[in-house]
Amino acid sequence: MKLKKLLLFTAFLEFTVGLVLFLIPATLISLLFGIESDNNLNIVGRFAGICLITFSIACWQRKNSEDGKINKPAVNSMFIYNLLVAAFLLYLKFSTGLNGSLLLPAGIYHSLITVIYVFLMINENKNS
Repeated sequence: MKLKKLLLFTAFLEFTVGLVLFLIPATLISLLFGIESDNNLNIVGRFAGICLITFSIACWQRKNSEDGKINKPAVNSMFIYNLLVAAFLLYLKFSTGLNGSLLLPAGIYHSLITVIYVFLMINENKNS
C-alpha cells in the first residue's frame, strides 16, 4: 500500500513538473540549470514536459495490475526514472559548473525518492 502511495505521489509531482515545463519552460530551465533559455531550449523543454506528463499519466493509470496488486512495471519505471534523474542532476551540479538554484535540491529529492523506492520494494518483496 505504501508503494502505491509513493507511485501516486511521484506521478503527480512529475505531472506537475511536466506541466510547468510545457507552459513556462524558460523559467524552470533557468531555475534548474542556471542558464538563460532560448527558443531552442524552450522547444526541448516543452517536449520534455510532454514526456513527463505522459509518463506520469501512464504510471498513475497503471498503479494496479489486473489482480489488484501494485503494478510492478510502473513502480520499476518510476524507480529507474528517479535513479537516473538523481544521478544526472547531481553529475550536472558537481561536474559541469551549472548552478541553478533548484539543481541541488532536485538532485537530493530524486535521490531520496530512489532510496525510499528501494526500501519499499524490499519490504514489498518480503511481505509477498
